[in-house]
Amino acid sequence: MSERDDDYEEVAHWLDEAAHRRRPDTSSRRESGDELISYLQEATKRTLRSREDIRLWLSGMSEAQARAEQEAARRRRTREITLLATLAIAYLQYFYWDVNLQIEAMRPTIVFAAAEPAYRR
Repeated sequence: MSERDDDYEEVAHWLDEAAHRRRPDTSSRRESGDELISYLQEATKRTLRSREDIRLWLSGMSEAQARAEQEAARRRRTREITLLATLAIAYLQYFYWDVNLQIEAMRPTIVFAAAEPAYRR
């Protein structure tokens, strides 16, 4: 057997072993209810002793999220209105300057009209 075949056999053996090894699955580990409650209490800095406490905390979170979404919608609406107003002002300014430049580019027209003297003494 050649040295190259030995390398291939080593790689094949290593792959076979690697396929049989598995990483420990930490996501499948179930935590107890007490562990989850203590984690929530640490995260929220509140004592959650009953279902009603948890329900109140969740309703407060949903109300806060609704207020945040309303605030974001109000800011977006204000920004869009401001941008549209700016666009309208820019267009009107362009139109104004375009008309003024067209008037300035016109050739002067001299018109002679016969008129009687206004008043003679």
